[in-house]
This record gives sequence, structure tokens and C-alpha cells, in this order.
Amino acid sequence: MNFDEHLSKAITFANEGKLKEALVEFKSAQALQYGNEEINQAIKMIEEMVNCKEEAAQASAREAELRASTLGITDVEKTIELCTEALKDNPNDAAAKSTLADVYYIRGLMFCSKEEHVNALSDFDEAVKNNPEHLFALRCRGQANLDTENFDQAINDFNEVYQYVLNNPNNAADGIAASAKSNLVNAFSGRANAYFKKEEYANAICDYEKVLEFTPNDATTRELLAMAKAELAKQ
Repeated sequence: MNFDEHLSKAITFANEGKLKEALVEFKSAQALQYGNEEINQAIKMIEEMVNCKEEAAQASAREAELRASTLGITDVEKTIELCTEALKDNPNDAAAKSTLADVYYIRGLMFCSKEEHVNALSDFDEAVKNNPEHLFALRCRGQANLDTENFDQAINDFNEVYQYVLNNPNNAADGIAASAKSNLVNAFSGRANAYFKKEEYANAICDYEKVLEFTPNDATTRELLAMAKAELAKQ
């Protein structure tokens, strides 16, 4: 293929969100016109986006593993089996909704660690249904929706986390607890990533800046903020 054909394929892949495929085509075009500065800049930007996407996926998996470890879980398949048995034994006990929510949440985490997002989303839905204030389930559902490109639903989930923290009288602005800060950072970061994917860069910038108010040394968020500003400048 010639330069224009590689470039056309690269742009098509990029518009479809297939960043690695776009990168291959841009590099093929670069080999034909190495001194083309626009191609060089496109390659640099897509490489940064691919790296950020991989870092986000790794962070999501690490969070699931960390929560599992905190709960003392070491055998994913066995945990799924035990949770499933527990839900069979008592799936509709109104007096144990909080416990049921935890069981669904734990099984959802296990499915997340296996990247079985459809199953994970179903369990997080059930966890929230049984306990609407289960913030960990809401956070994880938001991330799972983000991972499966359900961006509007992800934004809704992160909004729910934000609204809960905002409306909780124990989380006053002059004394936000560490857990509340963690929930806020998660909500703003997740929502920002969803806005970025939707190309709503102004909204993404606003949320990335809110993240940095809590975590000013977060290098990844600073990179994402810079990328969102660069994309907004092109619109």
C-alpha cells in the first residue's frame, strides 16, 4: 500500500477506537514519509493513549485483586463457586439484603479479575439493587461499564458515587474522611475517562482537575489532562 492508503486506514482505526491497529498503520505511513511531522505527532499521541489505556486496565485489575486480597480471597474459582451456592440457598431473603449485596459484589469482583465483564456487571447490578448505598459495587460497576464502552452508564454510576458522598452529612468539606476522598477521586477519575472516550473534552478536563485537587502528584492524571486539553484545542 502507498502512504495515502496507510494513512486512511490509520484514521479509520483511530476513529473506531482501535488504537493499536491505528498505530501499526501510522508507522507504516511513517516509513514511507519519515519526515512527516504530523504523522510523527500522531504516532506519539496514540502511543501515549495506548499506554494510558493499558495502565488503566492494569489498575482496574489490581484494584480487584487488592480488594479480593483484603477480603482474604486467594482462589477465584472457588470463591465464585461458594458465592453461587450461597445465592442459590437464599436468593430472595429480604432480611439479608446487605449480606446478599456483599456476596454479589464479591462474585462480581472475581468475574472482573477474569475480565468477564458481562457477568461482573450483572452481579454489581444485583449488589446495588440489594443495597443502593454499596459504593464499592457502584464504583466497580462504573469501571466495568467503562471497560465495556458503556460510557453513559459509567457516567451515571460515578455520578451516584459522587452524589452519595456529597449528600452524606459526615463528609463535610472541612473534614472529608479518607474513604470519602477515595470515593470522590474514583468518581471524578472514572467520569473523566468516560467523558474523554465520548470526546467531551471540556467535561473531562474539569474532572481531571478535580482529581488533581486531591492527588496533585498523580502523574497519570496529569498526562490525561494534557491530552484532553490538546484534543479540545483541535475541536
